[in-house]
Amino acid sequence: MSTPDFSKKKILIMGLGLHGGGVASAQWFFEQGAEVIVTDLKDEVALRDSVISLNKSTRAYRLAHPEKKFISPAYVLGTHREQDFRTADLIIQNPGVPRESAYLGYAKESGVPIENEVTIFFLLTPGTPKIAVTGTRGKSTTTSLIFEMVKQKYPDALLLGVAGHPASYAFLSAVDRTRRKEHADALIPCVMELSSWQLELFDTHALKPDIAVVTNIFKDHLNRYPDYEAYQRAKTSIFSFQDKDDCVILNYDNECTRFFGESGAHSRLYWFSLRERIARGCYQEEGKIFCSDGDKKEYGYLREDGVWVGAHMRQNALAACTAASLFGVSSDQIKHALAHFTGVPSRLECIGEKDARVWYDDTTSTSPEATSAALRTLGSCKKNIILIAGGADKNFDFSELASDIAGYCRSTVLLSGTATPKIASALGAQNYAGTIALANSMREAVMRAWRLSQRGDILLLSPAAASFGMFVNEFDRGSQFREAFNSFEEQ
Repeated sequence: MSTPDFSKKKILIMGLGLHGGGVASAQWFFEQGAEVIVTDLKDEVALRDSVISLNKSTRAYRLAHPEKKFISPAYVLGTHREQDFRTADLIIQNPGVPRESAYLGYAKESGVPIENEVTIFFLLTPGTPKIAVTGTRGKSTTTSLIFEMVKQKYPDALLLGVAGHPASYAFLSAVDRTRRKEHADALIPCVMELSSWQLELFDTHALKPDIAVVTNIFKDHLNRYPDYEAYQRAKTSIFSFQDKDDCVILNYDNECTRFFGESGAHSRLYWFSLRERIARGCYQEEGKIFCSDGDKKEYGYLREDGVWVGAHMRQNALAACTAASLFGVSSDQIKHALAHFTGVPSRLECIGEKDARVWYDDTTSTSPEATSAALRTLGSCKKNIILIAGGADKNFDFSELASDIAGYCRSTVLLSGTATPKIASALGAQNYAGTIALANSMREAVMRAWRLSQRGDILLLSPAAASFGMFVNEFDRGSQFREAFNSFEEQ
C-alpha cells in the first residue's frame, strides 16, 4: 500500500497527551506536509513539556529539509472547537479520548474519518509481522519479554507502545522504518502493547495482528466504560478479526479469557497455564516451563528470586514463551532471553535499599487487582509492608484489596484523591489494625512511610488508583517516588 498523500490535508490531533504518542503523531503528519491542528482539553501549562517537545522536533526537521515547505502545527488548548471536527480531513483520536465524545460525534455527522495511531500504523504496514499483547495486568512485561525473545532471532525487531521502556517506539515514529524494510523485502517484526482504548477502532477496518496475546482480564477502567462487559468487548477486538492463519494466546487460569477461548475463535487457539498441563501452549510443571504443540519443548526453570518472584510474573513468562515459540524463536534463544530479562521500569521494580528497608516502585498498578498481586508477591506473615496507595478513583470496589492490605501491611499511607476515602472505608470494614496515614504529596507520603517502618520492612508504592490530580501521569508519580528515594536522608 502506498502512503496516502497527506500534503496540505487538515489533520486534527485530538489529545496531545503526556506520554509522547500525540507528539509522535503530530510530528509524523507534519513531516508529510499536512496542516496539523492539535487540540486538547488540557491547557498550555499542563501540556508544556509536550508542546516544547513538538515545537523542537518540528523545527529541527524543517532545518534539516530546507528544500521543503511545511505548515507549522497550530494549537487549540484548554478547549475543543466544533468547527475543527467538522472541517478536518482526518482526526487522530488519542487513546485517552472516549469514543462517545460529542466532538467525535460532530466529526461522524460531517463524514470525517476517525483513526488512532495504531490503526494508521496497521493500515500503512500490512506486510509487517505483528505480535500484539493486551490484558488488564502484565501487558508491558509480557510485551517486553516477547520482544527480547524475538530480538534473539531478528535483531531489527521493534518494540512499540510500551510507555516508559527506553527501547519502545511510538507507533507512527516506526512507520517509515518498517515501510522501508517492507519495500526491501526484509523482515522486521513488531512486538506491541495495545490498550483497550487503542483496540476500540479495530472494527473500522477489521484489523488484526498475526499473533494476539491476552494476558488476563479483570475489572478496570470502569470510569471509561459503561460496564465490565463493554471493557471485555474492547479487549476481544485484538483477535475478533483474525482467521485460520493467525494465532491467539489466552490465559487458561483466568476465568474471563478462558471463556473467550471456549466461546470459539476464528484463529488457531493456544493457552498458557500455571495450573494445567496444556496440549497446545505453555505450562509449568515441577518448576519447569514446557511448550506443547504436537511436540514438547522444555525451556528450563525460572529462578525463584529477582524478577520472576510471583505467580503473575511466571504467567507473563509462559505467555511470552508461547508467542515466541509460535514465531519460530528457538528454545536456546528463548532460554537466553528468560535468563537475561531484568523486568520493566516501574512494574514492581526494586529500586534500592536504605537502612535495611527495601523500596519497590509499582506505580503502574492502577487497579485493586494489580496492587493485590504485588502484595501477594512481596508479602509474608510478618506483615512487613508499608504501602503507599490511593489517588483518583476509577469506580472500583476495594473490599478484596482491603483484605490483602490487612493480611500483609503493617501500615498504609494514602495519597489524596477520590479513591482514598473508599480505600479507607474498605479498610475500616476489615477492622484493619495497622496505621492509616494521609499524605498530600509524594515526599510527604515517603516521609510518613519511613517513620512507620522498621528494619526489614518493604516500602511499596502500588497505588491501586489513577494518578489524575496530584501527578502528571503514573510515570510522574513513580518518578517522584524515585526522586524521594534518591534524595532521602534518614530522619
